[in-house]
Amino acid sequence: MQFVPSFVQAHILNYLNDSGYNAILKSISVENICKAFAKNPAIGSFTTGTVRKALDDMLIYELIGLGVKIGRTYTYYITPQGSAFCEIMVGGIPNTNKKKGK
Repeated sequence: MQFVPSFVQAHILNYLNDSGYNAILKSISVENICKAFAKNPAIGSFTTGTVRKALDDMLIYELIGLGVKIGRTYTYYITPQGSAFCEIMVGGIPNTNKKKGK
């Protein structure tokens, strides 16, 4: 089955990718994602439940991963597959045949 992101999912993927949240130790909580979106008038605010549901759906497709656990909740980061998906969403084609040193 092909993944088609919702409005919220597309913004989450772009935010994680652009902000450099791309490793287990470089991850962000649901609450901080909501705060970042609330500060951006072009996106608007979302509830933590909406963001959490969007993240859970993207975990299935391995576009994001679970980061460190803070209290009772996990943080999230974008995976290499998720970064490649972002490149495709904005119209670029990721080059997976890059050779080191070139």
